[in-house]
Amino acid sequence: MHLDLLPCLALSVLLILIPGPDTAVVTKNALLGGHRSGMLAAVGVSLGLTVWTLAAALGIAALLKASAVAFLVLKLAGAVYLAWIGIQMLRARTGLDELVPVHRLDRDTAGLVLFSVRPETRARYFALFREGRVHKGYEAIGRPSTQPGDRWHIESRIAQGEPWFTYREVEGPINAVSDITLVERRQERALYRLQPKTGKTHQLRLHLARIGAHIENDPLYPSIRPRDEAPDHARPMQLLAKELAFDDPVSGRAHRWRSPRSLQW
Repeated sequence: MHLDLLPCLALSVLLILIPGPDTAVVTKNALLGGHRSGMLAAVGVSLGLTVWTLAAALGIAALLKASAVAFLVLKLAGAVYLAWIGIQMLRARTGLDELVPVHRLDRDTAGLVLFSVRPETRARYFALFREGRVHKGYEAIGRPSTQPGDRWHIESRIAQGEPWFTYREVEGPINAVSDITLVERRQERALYRLQPKTGKTHQLRLHLARIGAHIENDPLYPSIRPRDEAPDHARPMQLLAKELAFDDPVSGRAHRWRSPRSLQW
C-alpha cells in the first residue's frame, strides 16, 4: 500500500514546488510594483480563493455549473473587473490619475482605444463619438458574403436580444449604419474593411452577419459558444479596430492613428 502512495506523494511535492498562475501574478506584481503591489496581489488572490470556497460551500458553484446564463454573467462581471484593473494599471504606469477611456470596444474586439487625461475637456471628446464626427476604420475576417457585390451599405435598427447579452436587428427607426467593403477572398475566408457610422453594441458583428459573413471565431454569432467549451486564446475573434481619425475639438488639429496589430490573415 505504501508503495502506491509514493508516486502520489512525489507528484504532490512537485505540484507544490511548481509556481502556479496565482504565484506568477503575485511575483510579477512584486517585481514590477514593489513590495506593496506584491502584497496587494497576494491579498487579492487569497480573497478570490476564499470567495470561491464559500460559493462552493453554499451551492453557488453548482448553480453556475448548471446555468449557462449565470455562468456567462459571472464571466462578464469578471471581464468588467479586469477592464477596471487594466485602467488602474495604466494609471499607475503612466502616472495619469485622470486617465479615462473616451469610447469602448466589445470585449472580444482588438485594436485602438482613445483615452482622455483632462477632465475639463473630456466632454468635448465624448461628443465627437456621440455626434458621429470620428472616422472609425475596422478590419474583419469572416465567411465570404452570400450577397452579391463587394460593397454594402447596411442600415438597420439594433436592439437587445435574448439572452440579454446578445443583440439583434428589429423593425423600427434606423439606429445603426455601416459601410462594408470586401478587400480579398481566399477560398472560404474573406477579409473585409468596415466603417461604422454609428456606435451600437455588436453593430459590425450583426451587419456582417446580415450579408452572411459571420466573423471568424465570434463566440456569440451566429450561435453562442457552448459554456463548457473553454475559450481558445490562440484563435481570437477576427475583428480589429484599425484606425481612428478626427479633428481635435480643442486644438483644431487633424489626428489619425492606425493600430500596428493585424488579423490572422
